[in-house]
Amino acid sequence: MIRKCTFLSLCLLTPAMLFAQWTKLTAPTSEDLNAVYFATEQIGWTAGEDGKLFKTTNGGNSWTTLNAGTSKELNTLFFLDENTGWFAGKEGIIKKTTNGGSTWTSQVSGTSHTLTSLHFYDAQNGVAVGEDNLILTTTNGGSTWVLRSGGNHSGSDDDEMHYNKVQMLSATKIYVCGDDGAFALSTNGGSTWTTQNPGTSQDIEGMHFVSDNTGYICYSSGGVKKTNGTGTFTNSTTSSSQDFKAIYFVSASKGWVVGKSGRILYTENSGGSWTSQSIQNVSTELKSLHFPSATTGYAVGKDGTVLKSNGNGGGGNTTAIVPVSQNSLKGVAIFPNPVQHQLTITLEEQALKHHLPISIHITDISGRTIYTGQASAANPEILINTSNWQTGIFLVKVFNGMQSSTLSVTKQ
Repeated sequence: MIRKCTFLSLCLLTPAMLFAQWTKLTAPTSEDLNAVYFATEQIGWTAGEDGKLFKTTNGGNSWTTLNAGTSKELNTLFFLDENTGWFAGKEGIIKKTTNGGSTWTSQVSGTSHTLTSLHFYDAQNGVAVGEDNLILTTTNGGSTWVLRSGGNHSGSDDDEMHYNKVQMLSATKIYVCGDDGAFALSTNGGSTWTTQNPGTSQDIEGMHFVSDNTGYICYSSGGVKKTNGTGTFTNSTTSSSQDFKAIYFVSASKGWVVGKSGRILYTENSGGSWTSQSIQNVSTELKSLHFPSATTGYAVGKDGTVLKSNGNGGGGNTTAIVPVSQNSLKGVAIFPNPVQHQLTITLEEQALKHHLPISIHITDISGRTIYTGQASAANPEILINTSNWQTGIFLVKVFNGMQSSTLSVTKQ
């Protein structure tokens, strides 16, 4: 009878509940976060107001405060790997780390203007952009930065125009976008620029290229366009009036866009259609977005908001915790869902606060035991090989002797 009831409860779940997308992580700060970047699915950094800088080594489950050596607002982050990275922000500040953020070395940008975005193609070649038509390039890892003349565009005063995003596709090929529909390409490392007309005069806040001939931009009033990189831009209908702030694609067709009021949209057909993945009770502006892999992504924004994605499609206002039974054990997450080769079970502080041993019991829909294991504060993340599981729905029960939570996961 118990198995029948459990099965009935599972059948009542909607597809949006089974195929969850985003979860809100514990915030490392209550101040605004402007940038996020992950070198791997587990190791990443986020930065924001008043020089706030944080690092995680466990996929955002916990954060360590780093000493940025400044109280200036930090707007952008970029890392080549787990050790080498840069941040930039107000008053032209640029710093570099070679040890994952433990220490930072100041670099001379030669400007007092605010920097909004930076990107490196390799350890030597990088570019930074910002307010007042500012473009800087380096060919020696930031030891020296060279001021470049920005790509002029009609309809704006260059001295007042701000660039918002930059990306290097090679040591010589750079795209930049900004206010009033600014969009330009350099094919010689920033020495000269060719403007392109994206067909909008709105401020372009986000841009991401997945290849030389496939890129996307997002802008105010809910606009998204696809470009072939040579000047052709195609409209994408998002059915949103909220300003978009960041966009990221993990393939030519699959991507996300985020913005004001906690707006999150997902497409798997190159922007032909979009599905809402906004989270209930998250209405703060999301300002930065990064996916270190096709199955793991992060978004950050105002008031210290940090969100994590398991890369799944589908819609609905969901979280990454998918309860079958509404039991009292909180702080348990499973991902990815659906799963193919490896399932991760993560226990957050809420699940560990009683300092009790935690058992994990996984069954198939018929009740046959598939896996049993233990977790603890010392071992809060369990990795389970699911390669040999049959396709179907499985139930994951997590129990600490007092409270339990049962979650569902689908094996593809």
